Amino acid sequence: MPGCSVTECLSYSRKTKGTDIIYHSFPKVVKVQKAWIMKCHRKDRFIVATSTVRLLHFTSDDYLRDLRAELLNLPPKKTLKPDAVQSVNIPESVPSVSGNSGPDDTVSPNRADRLRARKTMKNAIEHLASVSPKKRKIYQSTATDDCDTDSKQISELCKRVDELEYRNHRLTAICANLKCSEKCLKLKVKACGDKIKYQQKCKKKQVQEKVTQILGKLFQKHR
Repeated sequence: MPGCSVTECLSYSRKTKGTDIIYHSFPKVVKVQKAWIMKCHRKDRFIVATSTVRLLHFTSDDYLRDLRAELLNLPPKKTLKPDAVQSVNIPESVPSVSGNSGPDDTVSPNRADRLRARKTMKNAIEHLASVSPKKRKIYQSTATDDCDTDSKQISELCKRVDELEYRNHRLTAICANLKCSEKCLKLKVKACGDKIKYQQKCKKKQVQEKVTQILGKLFQKHR
């Protein structure tokens, strides 16, 4: 899921889906790429090749003019200039989080919470994928007041999985009924097509007989 790499920026594609917000990949030019990394003010490790920065961190002067779009009155393409560097809504400093092993592992509180939540959610989903429905009920029944946040999330995920399974069963049944209806409709269409062909054949035969009858009368008069 692409998201903005600027620290303290909580934008990501799923959150901004359906809007005009787009995300730019890091440039290949090493000098400009380093400038982007510095402007992100990140103290944690992240993969530059798969990271992005949202367009709201750039000014209008950072983009190339789309003359074709201007002439045709179309939305312009958001193409950054080769030397463009993000400069809008950039934090001046990033507070460190205690308890980390070194400066490379230091992250902002917001990003640390997001990473922790994503990791917890991923582990819970992977765990639930291998758990039978009976064991899910056991997880729900054994949940106590002193459970930590992870256990509560697992309990909520169990309920969500049960709801989705029930919905899946209903949709499967609906699909089966629709397939049955589709088969019946195809048979009716085929029957109607055969009936039309038969009627056309009969009509053609009647016309031929009528023409033969008329021609026969004409030949008899000329004899």
